[in-house]
Amino acid sequence: MTAQKYRILSLKPIVLDDNRRTLLELAVDGLPQTGGGGFCGINGGDSAAVMFFPEPETAVSPPANEDYPDVELSILNSQREPVASMFIVQHREAVISMTLHIPRPNPDEQYIARAELIQADEIIDVVEAPFSLHR
Repeated sequence: MTAQKYRILSLKPIVLDDNRRTLLELAVDGLPQTGGGGFCGINGGDSAAVMFFPEPETAVSPPANEDYPDVELSILNSQREPVASMFIVQHREAVISMTLHIPRPNPDEQYIARAELIQADEIIDVVEAPFSLHR
């Protein structure tokens, strides 16, 4: 099997109204097209409007033995200590949105959203995006 050249295209942190939740939008390049079941859009405001768009029937499933990368998403404080994180095993989606919760948010703190792409226990790409909470 040919080795894939996966890379992170973008990481966008979006602080939600409560200043505790941060939506991280991640785009990854080099993943095979999947038949993953559609797209879910979520309203970032206080109302919980959720829209689901089914995937077209022409979607192609990749081979079962495909070696997908893992992803670690985290939020670091200004001392670069993790305050929130999540790990995705065998990441298969080109674009995702995940919400991380900051346990004790500080509006005076500068935070960093961080995404690591990992394959065979090696970090193959890292992207960081600084952000602040609402004042």
